[in-house]
Amino acid sequence: MDWIGKYFKNKWDLNHNSGKKKPDISEILKLSRLTKVPHKAKLLSRLDMDDYIREDYYLDSEEFYKIPLTVLIPKRNIKKTPIISLHGHGGGGRLGVIGDRTDSDVAAAIDKYNYDYGLKLVKRGYTVFCPDSRGFGDSRSKEYSNAITSCSCRELSNLALSLGLSLTGMMVFDVITLIDYIKDYFLMDITELSCIGFSGGGALTLYSSIIDPRIKNIIISGYMYGFKESLLELHGNCSCNYIPNMWLYYDMKDLASLILAKNIFIESGDRDHLNGKSQIKNVLSQVENIKSPSNFVHKIYSGPHKFYGLDCFDWLSQLRH
Repeated sequence: MDWIGKYFKNKWDLNHNSGKKKPDISEILKLSRLTKVPHKAKLLSRLDMDDYIREDYYLDSEEFYKIPLTVLIPKRNIKKTPIISLHGHGGGGRLGVIGDRTDSDVAAAIDKYNYDYGLKLVKRGYTVFCPDSRGFGDSRSKEYSNAITSCSCRELSNLALSLGLSLTGMMVFDVITLIDYIKDYFLMDITELSCIGFSGGGALTLYSSIIDPRIKNIIISGYMYGFKESLLELHGNCSCNYIPNMWLYYDMKDLASLILAKNIFIESGDRDHLNGKSQIKNVLSQVENIKSPSNFVHKIYSGPHKFYGLDCFDWLSQLRH
């Protein structure tokens, strides 16, 4: 580790879990500094994809910002409970999740990461809501992030920090807003609302589930490990992973403890490079905090950083819907 890593590792050791009273996660994410605007949805296109319908929207979230959204609507075996499907990095935002292979780079990402879990879910009968997170897909700044598989997290995070905001907080705010739309605009029953995400989408699933009690069922892939090894020592990760003041009070296991009332499925690859130097041990150090509830499942697969989906869909289908 270079001097930067050593310096901040020392700061972690001095400050983390020092007995300070933990602030609310919403306070750390600066959600109170974000303001909703009246709901307004604009339907951009509606495509018949044989066994499902694809609808593309812009949803008003904050002033000057609209959420790009694709809704996948099944034609058969329809389940009444909706699912929010959140993307991570490198897959062209929601395009990878919905299985849109029009762009060759997105198609390659789908194959590499098994990214099209939104498409797989609609084929199982779920209505799937697939937004672009801020700085990805249609919401990226093409001035800095021209390639569809790139993102604008660095630029957004720099500006957010300087204005007392959090990029992750803005992303969570949009998920909360989307849930409002699912209930009030799309008129769907959200009693058993589910949320799924891989990598950065797993992070957003975790934080959104902490904040919004309406999310009842959670699938997190490739994002459950100790912060110290995975984000401090591996400090070259994307800017959206770094939330001001978070590590003064919380490790991943502390965050996970806040969602124990929900149904939780976590999957990990034993050779995921983001696990950190101790690999799966760094994952287990966090998971052990949530092992006891009967509503929790953790599956470890042999392989790298990717979405596996070998058991989570069947787990989801067995829940009360």
